[in-house]
Amino acid sequence: MQDNVQANTAKSFCLVGLIFYALITFGALLAIIMVTWLFSWIDMPMIDSWGGWGPRASWGAPNVTLLIGLLIGLVLIVNLFFTYWAYRTYKKVDEGNYADARSSALMLGILGLLFGGFLGGLFFLLAYSKLGNVLREREQMPLRSITGIPQPAGTKYCVSCNTEILAHDQFCENCGSKQS
Repeated sequence: MQDNVQANTAKSFCLVGLIFYALITFGALLAIIMVTWLFSWIDMPMIDSWGGWGPRASWGAPNVTLLIGLLIGLVLIVNLFFTYWAYRTYKKVDEGNYADARSSALMLGILGLLFGGFLGGLFFLLAYSKLGNVLREREQMPLRSITGIPQPAGTKYCVSCNTEILAHDQFCENCGSKQS
């Protein structure tokens, strides 16, 4: 029972981390759209190399737009990767593959903290901790012995040789005589 609680908590942490990564991805996409729209309206003259006002210099607004767009695009691509990775980690927890999900959660947590997905990374580190608890509890659980088919409750004795047999047997396993 405790295993289910820990696993469900880890699954919830992965889901929240996935949502934060998806929000960052959506925010980067929205930022690209807004920057493109904003800078498409700017037509500002630049100071030329002689100190006077002239047409746009080579380092003007279009190049700034391109640079900002490329940086935000890089953030978008990285976060798309993180979002997909977070989704795969969530699915691993959902399928019960806790060991693989734990290593993915650790990497997503550390990389999220390093590259700006702070809240997503924090929740994946929490999921990593809970998945460790799940795996430790599974290691401590005693294994059930596999003895084959469970035996029916009742037994009886053979009418011929008096050997103990199962209550539903029609023939004795020892002498082969028919039971009544």
